[in-house]
Amino acid sequence: MEYSFFRDFFYDVKSSIEKNAVTFILGPRKCGKTVCLKQLDEVIKNTEYIDFKHMDENERQENIRRIRSSVFNKESKLYLLDEITYLSAPELFIYQIADWYTDVENSTTKIVIAGSQSVALETWANRAYAGNAGKIKADFLTYSEFLRYKGIKEISAETYNKFLYETSEFYNIGSLKDYLSGCIDETIISNANSSNYIQNNDCELIQNDLHFLVNVCYQTLFTLHNQASVTSFFRDNKLADSIINYFRDVCNELEQKDIADRIQKSFIGSYSTIKSKDIETLKQALTFLRKCDLIRITPVSNDIWNVPDVVRDIQSGDRGIGYKAVSYTHLRAHET
Repeated sequence: MEYSFFRDFFYDVKSSIEKNAVTFILGPRKCGKTVCLKQLDEVIKNTEYIDFKHMDENERQENIRRIRSSVFNKESKLYLLDEITYLSAPELFIYQIADWYTDVENSTTKIVIAGSQSVALETWANRAYAGNAGKIKADFLTYSEFLRYKGIKEISAETYNKFLYETSEFYNIGSLKDYLSGCIDETIISNANSSNYIQNNDCELIQNDLHFLVNVCYQTLFTLHNQASVTSFFRDNKLADSIINYFRDVCNELEQKDIADRIQKSFIGSYSTIKSKDIETLKQALTFLRKCDLIRITPVSNDIWNVPDVVRDIQSGDRGIGYKAVSYTHLRAHET
């Protein structure tokens, strides 16, 4: 299959291959890592793309043996390894690769490793290589890439709005619920397949309640342009005015009562769902969404000399961050 549009990180990966024996592609699921690997397979000679997800264990082990043989025989070949976390012990395989290149001086056999569980993958890469491997961060389509993809040369509010509203056509992603379900499944798999603990890679409190996770994601829409305190969701006029301002194109087509009804069912309803959960579940949800690169969390403080480390407090189980702080009074969660 031919992919004609090359993302910016494609060129970063290509450059890393030239400099490093092993390169890791890190990034959220569905952001384009697999497409990048297949593009490399098309444009570089002597490559082999291997998808571990759609193999049985015997096939996986046979491929590992072939890769090892190539390294020790110093073959001029590039292996493109996808969905590495589906191996029965992916971190051990990554450690083995590092050992192979320690045992034999080889600058001709190259390996690129990718997987949708970036927290696990980056953890294993850091442990095995300590900086001696390339690590390229992949992300969703940027504004500049969108302009290049569309062949637009004008930088303006109008073209930026086109980017915000039309980027979805670039991806083959169904619903947010299905996407988050895939994120949880891959986290569970990476945890189950790992013999080592991966810090902040837990999802046991949220894996059976995707509706709650979707609501947490949904609330970040409100904090994208506005610092939302708890009371904002219960001050109808302020909430309605803010939403009408941010979503004016949609709201102009609705009656005032219709807007109020939708606010009650969506923003206030989803906030009430969040409020019904205990603090540890909410903290895990925010940590999970952050490590999936779906939101960014920044502290909000009036004291520049005493800015709280909100991310550390949310991730830590024994620190005293309160429910009110996690509920968007002292932090801001942005959609990425």
